Amino acid sequence: MNAHALASSATRPQLIDWARFHLVRDYADRRIVRLISYFREDAETCLAAADKAARAGNLRAMIGHLEALRRDAMQLGALGLAELAESIEHEARDILDHGMTDFALPPGLPALSRALQATLGALEAEISAPPAALQTSR
Repeated sequence: MNAHALASSATRPQLIDWARFHLVRDYADRRIVRLISYFREDAETCLAAADKAARAGNLRAMIGHLEALRRDAMQLGALGLAELAESIEHEARDILDHGMTDFALPPGLPALSRALQATLGALEAEISAPPAALQTSR
């Protein structure tokens, strides 16, 4: 690993708790592909609904969609995604708690979308990789 990659990985939260994911994978066995597929579908739906709610000024609905995304992410070990969703939830709750009516679209939503795509890519790469026992060395 080069110095730049090492520095960026030290400052960036880990997207996936691989130990937690492997526990889920071991438990789910062959159903893991289906679980990841459901997660993709649900997470993309939640994110789109959260974005739509935020654009309509309905922060309570946005918070609900982000909570669902966070719960699903945590179950698979996608802790980086869950933490980012939670931080946006807190930001929206602060806006509601202070009775602010004039607010901008939460800036974390585009970052959450990028984190979701990175998380899905990592999870899908993990489940499509051949088991180490089946790999042959050259």
